[in-house]
Amino acid sequence: MKNALKTLLPERLAEFFVQGYPEKVKQLTEKEREQLVQSIKELKIPVTGKMSLAKSFVTKGGVSLKEINPKTLESKLVPGLHFAGEVMDINAHTGGFNITSALCTGWVAGSLHYD
Repeated sequence: MKNALKTLLPERLAEFFVQGYPEKVKQLTEKEREQLVQSIKELKIPVTGKMSLAKSFVTKGGVSLKEINPKTLESKLVPGLHFAGEVMDINAHTGGFNITSALCTGWVAGSLHYD
């Protein structure tokens, strides 16, 4: 079951959620499935502090660039689905790089499909 959740969550988080549940998804009862979904939806992660600006970065990860047409920002897997900004797997240092990427990809994705 951990492998199924790893497609949706980071591995360590998936490992946390599957504790106490059957090993295979097909072994889950309807009630267990509902409990698992509810526990994922209700997860609260408190902010306990902040790091220095030098260590501050935006969210890491996202849709693999290998799955995106670079000229149109359209998904190679789902026709008609386009991506922009931090939903894409682009990482950069702080200092305006990510906001620039978000603005540029948003403009490209939007302008190519504006009627």
